[in-house]
Amino acid sequence: MKCLGTFFVFVLLNLVTVFAGPPPHEYFQDNDYEYFTQEDGSNQCYITNVINKKATTLYINPYVYHNGKQLDIMALAGGLADCAVTKIVIPHYIYHYFSIWGNVLSDAKNLKELQINSLNEVGFFDDTFKGVNGNLQIHGQGVDNAMKRYAKQFLQDNYPDLIKNWSREATYQKQCGLYQIAKIVNKQYSYTTSTASADNGASALVLKQGSTLGLARVVRTLAIAAGFSENDILVGGDDVYHGFNYVKFSGKWYILDSVKTYFSDRDMCTPSVFQTSDAFIKGTLNPFYGRLYQGSSDNFVIYHGKYGCPNENPSPNPVKENFKKWLSKNNKGTLA
Repeated sequence: MKCLGTFFVFVLLNLVTVFAGPPPHEYFQDNDYEYFTQEDGSNQCYITNVINKKATTLYINPYVYHNGKQLDIMALAGGLADCAVTKIVIPHYIYHYFSIWGNVLSDAKNLKELQINSLNEVGFFDDTFKGVNGNLQIHGQGVDNAMKRYAKQFLQDNYPDLIKNWSREATYQKQCGLYQIAKIVNKQYSYTTSTASADNGASALVLKQGSTLGLARVVRTLAIAAGFSENDILVGGDDVYHGFNYVKFSGKWYILDSVKTYFSDRDMCTPSVFQTSDAFIKGTLNPFYGRLYQGSSDNFVIYHGKYGCPNENPSPNPVKENFKKWLSKNNKGTLA
């Protein structure tokens, strides 16, 4: 009977909670921001407005004090309309998960920089960057963690079948997986050279536009998020203008160009998109540059930075080097 009584008390408490509605909430502010918090014991709050509309740089603090309690600031949830902000900084001392909610940044018409220094989890939604200034530069030591999280979530939400341990798959299956990733970039991303962030792989990933180099970095980021080894897909270029990926199959490196290659809407796999260097020069670079172009794979380079953005961690040194010399020096195989 005692257990039965306890059960009824438990049920009654739950009914009271349901009919009582959501916990009380309130808005409060300091000199920088307006915040929203719920009195639910979580000790968390969210930025909902910017107080100083003339501020050009916004620094996100890890917490704020209210009514004698420390509340963790969990998200930038709104309030950028009519602001003069050009730069948002997520500092290294953000020690908890922090996110920027959907459609928030589109209100900041002058935004040019998003500096992510926090090495903890920084999250974005698929529409966080919708309508954002195309010149937005994303940079900082925390970019890698943030972009890996973004890329993984993008694949989980839209292409969950692409996520697997690709090291266990046969060469043909690997080619099909990388073909589909390159096709996503080809069909859903825009090629541009007219923005300041076109070569920046992080900006290209979230803005869904970039140069051939920026989009090659997007392909690699998505491939790694899907489960491919970062040692089997690299970012390179002709050291003139054009960027592309190197992909390794059976000890040889082939070229994958997500921008200039034709991807059929119907095809799920076309291994011929992985080209030898001679075929790529003849079929892509020669028509691209014209008759005066004297291309040679001896001039091809490898870019070491994952995103090509300022202050990324680890910082690449050197930024690029001759690909064939790099292969020989590191015993990494040969260029097909």
